[in-house]
Amino acid sequence: MSESERRRKYRYNRVMIETERILDPQFNDAVVFLTGAQIEMLRNVTQYLNRLDTYVSEQFLGYYLAPTVEDYDSILEIVADLEETLMGNENVIFGYNAVLQEFHNVQSDVNDDFVTSCAQVPEGEVWRVTGLSMMRSSEAPKIMLATGALGGDSVKIGFVEPEKTWSYYPIPVDMTMSAEHRIIGVFEGAVIDEWCRISYWGYKMKVP
Repeated sequence: MSESERRRKYRYNRVMIETERILDPQFNDAVVFLTGAQIEMLRNVTQYLNRLDTYVSEQFLGYYLAPTVEDYDSILEIVADLEETLMGNENVIFGYNAVLQEFHNVQSDVNDDFVTSCAQVPEGEVWRVTGLSMMRSSEAPKIMLATGALGGDSVKIGFVEPEKTWSYYPIPVDMTMSAEHRIIGVFEGAVIDEWCRISYWGYKMKVP
């Protein structure tokens, strides 16, 4: 685009934004809560943000220059991202979408260490696990161990050596899991048909 094609006349009723302040922002990222009415207004205003005339790269007496093609393309990408953000998501301001409360109850099929996998985090969700407890129906005080299967990594959450059967024992946890992640329990020295239970809780977030 030549300089003559980028040249625009000033208009008293036109809001103009400096190109440099968009491509090199002066503000840090921020979390903003908008009312429904504010979202409605901003969604409509974005039509002006898609216009070349809105942006000023250089100012002169009687006219200004709009951005170059390259800068305008970069700006349009930012505007498209803003439009998607303004569509909103189902999370509240701190990320909460729903209560996470999982109860995994299964019987051992081995007379050995029994390993069991809990529910997998579905696509489009992130789980924040803030509490976990384990229980077994026999062979106390054999160790119960919880780990997090986070993609290709395994993270040790903690373990407990129970004193009694049929009693829940808490294991401290504060972990964030995304799609395809899960919690795995290990019950050492299990016996066939022993009940092995893992309970964990926290909250779910939708991935916008």
